[in-house]
Formats: sequence, structure tokens, C-alpha cells
Amino acid sequence: MIDVRAQHEIPLAKAFALCLKGITHRLFRSLLTLTVIVLAVAFFMALLTESAFTQAVARGVLGENHESRTFSRRLGVWFSEPDDIAMAERLLAARDAPDEAHEIAAVSGISRSEIERLTYDAEREAAIVQFFDGLDAGSRAILIKKTRPDDALAYLADRRHFAELGQELAQMHAAKPPYPLAQIEGIVARHPGYVTELAALTSAWRHGVRDFKDDLAQRTGASTLAALR
Repeated sequence: MIDVRAQHEIPLAKAFALCLKGITHRLFRSLLTLTVIVLAVAFFMALLTESAFTQAVARGVLGENHESRTFSRRLGVWFSEPDDIAMAERLLAARDAPDEAHEIAAVSGISRSEIERLTYDAEREAAIVQFFDGLDAGSRAILIKKTRPDDALAYLADRRHFAELGQELAQMHAAKPPYPLAQIEGIVARHPGYVTELAALTSAWRHGVRDFKDDLAQRTGASTLAALR
């Protein structure tokens, strides 16, 4: 049995004062917490603003630098005699730049439709090469043995090699090629023609550049980029 003693009675005024003090304390603590949160958010926004401002300034400077070097870059292109690999890279760069594709067609004398078709082929071949190049050495050895990624399309031209690729890809779920096998087969079949046409484009570009240099030499007396500058 519990003996309950007489309880101390607090006057109403004191009880009200204690309640008011507790409410005030909790409000102060909530205000302090809210202040810390506001300061933290403000600091974070200041960092974001500084970062956005820095990036905007950097983009502006890079844009101005890019524009200021346009003349030098264009001269570098007009005086260059690229190999097939460099020409393929130029075709890839012309995918989203109609002016670049038009320039390639104008200098080489090859029709714009042919340039667009070669650009399409270059994009597909680059996707295949990047796929094999992105694999780890073990997976790549399983799919194309010791063949370099750049030579993968020529390697797959052998029907046995292509059949082996299909079998290994069916078991290798982690390797996702950029195109279905049927489309890759078409890219492989197109590869010899693409290589021949790309070489013809490179040769035509070089011929056009030489004509440009000869014409420039007759007009200005400068046949090299250094002399022209």
C-alpha cells in the first residue's frame, strides 16, 4: 500500500508564470534552431551563387577566346592536309555544324549528300570503336580476341568472328553494344566501302587545299600559313 502525502499546492499566479517561462524557453530554442537553419541555407546559397557567377564568367571568357581564335582556327583547317583518321574526326565534328559539312563539300568537290552519308557512317563506326574501347581487357579479349578497337570492324568482317561475337554477347549481359547485332552486321558490311570513300574524300580535300594554296600564292605571294600570318 502506497502512502500518498499531502501535495504542495502552487498558487495560480506562480503556475501561470512557470508555464509562461516554459513556453518562452521553447520559443527561444525554436527561434535559435530556425536562425541556424536560415544562416546555413544563406551560406549554401552564397556558395551556389559564387559558383554560378564563376562559371558564367568562365564561359564568357572561353567564348570570347574561342571567337578571337576563329580566324586562326579556320586558317589552320584550310591549310591542313589531314589523314583518314583526322578526316573522320572532322566528319564527326560536322554532325551538328552544317557550315563545317558545307565547307568539306566545297573544298573537296564532293556532293553534300555524300558528305552527310560519310558523316553518318563515321558516327556509327565511332560508336562501335568506343564500345570495344570502353570494355575491360578481359571482356574485349573474349569478344574480339587481341584485336585493337580501331580494327574491330575489319576483324568482324570474317563471318566466323561475327558469329562468335553474337554468341559471346548473348552470354555477356553486362556488355551492351550501341546497336542491335543486325545493325552492327550492316555497319561491318559497309566498312570496306566507307574506308574507300573516306580515303577518296581525304585525297580530294588535300587536292582542294593545294589548289587553294596555289591560288593564294598567286594573289598574295604567301603559300604557307606562317607566311600568310
